[in-house]
Order: sequence, then structure tokens, then C-alpha cells
Amino acid sequence: MSKKNKKKEVEVEVEDGATTASETTTGGDQPTIETETSNGDEGGETVQALKDRLQRLAAEYQNFRKQADKRSVESRRFVKRDLVQQLLPVVDNFGHAMQALEQGQDAQNVLFGVKMIHEMLGKFLEDNGVNTIKAVGTDFDPALHEAVSREETDEAPANKVLGEVQKGYVMGDLVVRHARVVVAAPKSAANDETAAEPEAPETER
Repeated sequence: MSKKNKKKEVEVEVEDGATTASETTTGGDQPTIETETSNGDEGGETVQALKDRLQRLAAEYQNFRKQADKRSVESRRFVKRDLVQQLLPVVDNFGHAMQALEQGQDAQNVLFGVKMIHEMLGKFLEDNGVNTIKAVGTDFDPALHEAVSREETDEAPANKVLGEVQKGYVMGDLVVRHARVVVAAPKSAANDETAAEPEAPETER
């Protein structure tokens, strides 16, 4: 076969991969370059793949949130059920006490039953981490106490809690209800002067 009839094809790849060139020589003719330019299909496919992945992640996150909300609701239902189960014996004993009153049983026996119910309720609160707030004899604390009145006295320091109108409760460091209290206040000067002022003697007519 003669060199003139021999065809030699050389493929040249450009470093950036964007263009492919083919060099064909026929005999002594000048080489002819045929080029193919990438149309960006590969880049388009990459963007679409990222979009698809983001959509899948978004869908998975929504499913996760739905499952988490469902588990949270179920958990709260079981907690409520457990609390109700603990309270049912107290409700039963209240029913027995009311029945005893209706039947005219001895008042002392009924009172004994009511005290038992009160103790059961106290234990129920304690078992669930609820404790009473100390009030009488302590310094007034607005974070724990609610002052319903102030009583002027010289027998206790100012802002000392003298009495308790309604008990308060805490659950750990969370205040469930503030204790409603009576707070000591210093006697005013006007009251001291009134108390110290002697009575005027009666004049004879």
C-alpha cells in the first residue's frame, strides 16, 4: 500500500476536556482538524442531580418531623394516662366519703376518710416531683411568694412572711403556683405617735 493512500488519524485531547480534535492526513495534503465542542450536558446533569438530592432531603426531613410529632403526641397521652391512673383511687375515696355522709355515718369516721384522701393527694404530688413552698417565717421572695396584704408590726422584721393565705407549689425549679402570703411592714410614725399620745383629762363642768 502506498503512502499516498495511507490515512493516519490522530486524536488530540485538550487539557480542559472541552474540545476534542481529530487530525486526518491523506498523502501530502495538509492535515484537516475536526473539532467537537461540549454543549454543557454534563454540567446540566450535575445541577439536576443536586436539585433531586435536595428535594429528597427535604422530603425525608418532613417525614422525620411528622414521625417526631406523632411520637411526642403519643408520649404525652401515656403520661396523662399514668397520672389519671394515680388519681383514680383518690376519686374512689371521695365517692366513699360522700356516700358515708349521705348514709349519716359518724362524722369522725368521715373526717378520718377525708384526711386519708388529703394524704393520698399529697403523696401523689410528691411522687410527681411537686413540693410546697415554704412561706411563714421566711423572707418575702417575689419569685416564690405573692403578697396579698401587709401587716404593720414591730414583732417581726420588715418583709418577713407572717401568714399564708394559699399554699404555693414548685416542681423542681419551676414555680407551679406562687404562695399567697401576708407580709410584715414596719409601723408608721403616725401610728406610733397615736399610740404614745396620752388621753386628755376630762374637765369638770
